[in-house]
Amino acid sequence: MKTAFISGSVWSRLTQEARRHSNDCEVAVAYLGQSGSRLLPLSNGSRLVVDASEHTVEAGLTCPKELLKLQKRGVNIYSVPNLHAKVFVLGSAAFIGSTNVSDSSACRLLEALLMTTEKSAVDGARQFVRDLCLYELTPRVLQRLAKKWRPPKTGKPSTGPEDDDGTGPIHPVLPRVVIAQLSRDQFTESEEEEHSAGMKIAGRLKKPSKEYIVDSFQSVVGPSYRPCDIVVVVWSVDKKPVVVRPPANVLHVKHVRCDGKRSTFVYMERDSRRTDIPRRVLDSQLGRNNMEILRGQSVVRNQLVVRRLLAAWK
Repeated sequence: MKTAFISGSVWSRLTQEARRHSNDCEVAVAYLGQSGSRLLPLSNGSRLVVDASEHTVEAGLTCPKELLKLQKRGVNIYSVPNLHAKVFVLGSAAFIGSTNVSDSSACRLLEALLMTTEKSAVDGARQFVRDLCLYELTPRVLQRLAKKWRPPKTGKPSTGPEDDDGTGPIHPVLPRVVIAQLSRDQFTESEEEEHSAGMKIAGRLKKPSKEYIVDSFQSVVGPSYRPCDIVVVVWSVDKKPVVVRPPANVLHVKHVRCDGKRSTFVYMERDSRRTDIPRRVLDSQLGRNNMEILRGQSVVRNQLVVRRLLAAWK
């Protein structure tokens, strides 16, 4: 067991350790700016949690292009808008301190870290990161965010509410989660034309890796949808919910009128490596008091349920 305080050459140490253990790293750090993929050279198998909310990207504090570089190396990227921690689990050691992944941190700011190889501390730090791996940033979402990025400005954006009700512990702030009930995917001829036109818009960005696919559905009732929502689709057979599809990020929403009826096409991006879960299994994970959520078609308001729901596919 070893514990050390590091105050000099912080980034040369972190970069060296990240390169040595590039596929066995789990990091939660508020901001990752330009040169982030060079300072933190992670690779396939690692997890990275940052604040990639729109206001943080627009302020230049997190750079989506750098996240895309890491994602292409096989790193799983997640976002938590109220993240402020700086926790780096690199191999068998954990580094906790003040540093963001940025040129300012590496070249201009006085930073400090505490490094430990004490197993319970490292395990705790690793679990901390894993518990934040809820909202995964898919390639098209990162490409959309990249268009919003601007050079860094003075000051930091606000990070949103600190907790769910003002009295409890601090939890991740997550996008809106919507439950969608589906039982058919066949379109009429006119619906097919409208659907195809919307699919071209949704797939207009550069084609991502094969692990991420664009999916879609038609909604005629229920809540409105908007880009950045997370949609959890419940598939039904004979009006009985059977399986729940993995969470997907909404890319594009198209409102149409076909055959005299109004409807909405929702286009989403999801990780094809995640599999469907039987609804009865997910019911048990959500708990008896929340089982009805998967039978409805609405926005999930309870943040505890949102976290349990998204965590089911971790």
